[in-house]
Amino acid sequence: MSNNPFSTPDSTNPPPERSGQGNQPSYGAQPDYGQQPGHSAPGSKFGTQGYQPGSYGGPLERPKEFGLLLTMTLVIFALDLVSTVLGLIPVFTGELEDTMRTEMEAAGASAADIDTALSLIAVGAGVFALILLIVSIGLYLLVYFGLRAQKNWARITGIVLGILGVLFTLGSLVTGLGAAFATPVMIVSSVVTLLWVAGAIYWLILAFNSKVAGYLRQPKQA
Repeated sequence: MSNNPFSTPDSTNPPPERSGQGNQPSYGAQPDYGQQPGHSAPGSKFGTQGYQPGSYGGPLERPKEFGLLLTMTLVIFALDLVSTVLGLIPVFTGELEDTMRTEMEAAGASAADIDTALSLIAVGAGVFALILLIVSIGLYLLVYFGLRAQKNWARITGIVLGILGVLFTLGSLVTGLGAAFATPVMIVSSVVTLLWVAGAIYWLILAFNSKVAGYLRQPKQA
């Protein structure tokens, strides 16, 4: 080896590494802080969890109140049909005719006038009841199948019809309280009508439920 102080170091004997610098990461590389050896970091690279069905922003699950709403729609539909049929029985069996004839005779009407009036009343009542029955069936089916399709307009339509129906039915029962209990058939019809009112009120409570409203208002999935 040369003793020249200006000679270059021998390439075969590199200088020893400085203590504490052998394991330093290269410039620009970031060390893994808090990660245990042999384990990968959970979640995404930003530390957030991936999308999970039912989490915030996902579709709402069908509440049990909505199932009850569908069931009650069919229940009050059946009660309405039974009440309508029972209300028509006195018209076609003569029970209502006998009651009205007695009232007209007490008022001093002649027999001919009574027969003419009763005939017109029977025909008019039958036609009106038939039209009302057809319209009622159509509206019930519209609301029911609209709810099954998760349409919020069906809930709103049912609410409007339910409120009007309850008010109209209660008003009719109050004004016609005497005729409602004139015959056994009318008594049964009045009881069924009261059951319908109770069912309609319960239907309205379910329709106004916040879970049902939120379920029907949510955007539909494509």
